Amino acid sequence: MKLDEFTIGQVFKTKSKTLTKDDIMRFASEFDPQYMHVDEEKANKGRFNGIIASGIQTLAISFKLWIEEGFYGDDVIAGTEMNHIRFIKPVYPDDELHTIVKVLDKQPK
Repeated sequence: MKLDEFTIGQVFKTKSKTLTKDDIMRFASEFDPQYMHVDEEKANKGRFNGIIASGIQTLAISFKLWIEEGFYGDDVIAGTEMNHIRFIKPVYPDDELHTIVKVLDKQPK
């Protein structure tokens, strides 16, 4: 889609992806090796009561799911800024993720 085809308030929902414990631990061991992502024994005693996905991993998956929808064409240059990112709920093994994209504003740059 081109910029003028997006409408303020328009909402898109992507397909889903389920993360396994192996997915979480493999990603984290390379990019975010904090104990709650890679050490099951220690994670079970921590505040999340088990292994959780890295926030960086959930962001990457969310962006991938959005791109795969095909709305984000070659004419749209975006992703240069992210504001107000909050990790509201931990992502545990076998949780299903999807992305909801809402058009809040649009400006040619």
